[in-house]
Amino acid sequence: MLIFNIEIEQSELKEDIDSYTRKHITIQGKRGIISSQDMKNNQSMMIFISLSELLDGIRLFLINPSQRIYHFVGIGCSFQFIVVKQTFNQFRITNLESKTLDECNQFELIESIWNGVKKIIRNYGESLAEDEIVKNDLTDSIKQFEKQFNLK
Repeated sequence: MLIFNIEIEQSELKEDIDSYTRKHITIQGKRGIISSQDMKNNQSMMIFISLSELLDGIRLFLINPSQRIYHFVGIGCSFQFIVVKQTFNQFRITNLESKTLDECNQFELIESIWNGVKKIIRNYGESLAEDEIVKNDLTDSIKQFEKQFNLK
């Protein structure tokens, strides 16, 4: 089962949560794990901006039948992963070296990303002030993803 885990940097807990707060993404699949936290250099990313990119990018990727690859790059770092359409409803998640982490269907991909996003928003989303730069973009990305895939 594919798992997207989004974690806050311990050093960030001492500061106010804002648009530039840094966090890590870990992707755990049946065949492997990659994490921005396990990189040589700190690969934490501006997580709220990165989540908006992830939700919008995956949503557009899934509704565009001609797009075969979605390449995610965390904002403010070089952490990356790739989602490849194998068939209409079969996807492969890889690292940059094309090592397969997992294969899943569309529902599993959506559910794993959605669960990771909901968890971080539930834990830290309220701490993000209304006047923060990313607040509107992230809120809109969440609403569009939720609406597109009938999520709650």
